[in-house]
Amino acid sequence: MKPTILLIASLIIVSSCHKDKTESSLTIEGRWQWVETYGGIGGITYTPESTGEERLLVITASTIETFVDGVKTNEDSYHIENGDCMSGDNCRLIVYSNRSIDQEIQLYGSRLVLIDQAYDGFVKEYHRQK
Repeated sequence: MKPTILLIASLIIVSSCHKDKTESSLTIEGRWQWVETYGGIGGITYTPESTGEERLLVITASTIETFVDGVKTNEDSYHIENGDCMSGDNCRLIVYSNRSIDQEIQLYGSRLVLIDQAYDGFVKEYHRQK
């Protein structure tokens, strides 16, 4: 009887285990449509509606291209590393080759949030294009 109970309990435990997609297992590679930017010294909020601009990030394994209204406005190489964030927590950071401000990566499925690592920096939110 006892071996049967252990076998059933083991099967239940194994069958209930599933692999969650954690933030670190998701990739930022892809096409990201801009939704909102907020922050800065004045606590300003920008959206496509308020600026009249459509912004897009195209992220590959080694570069990030920025497009505004279909025109490429920036391209930079980058790498990702774990480091200390402004919040004091350990996080994943985008370290750019040609920019002085790194960005914290927060990735929630189809939502990407990039947080400037500066006291008066901005938070930029994007949604993955399908």
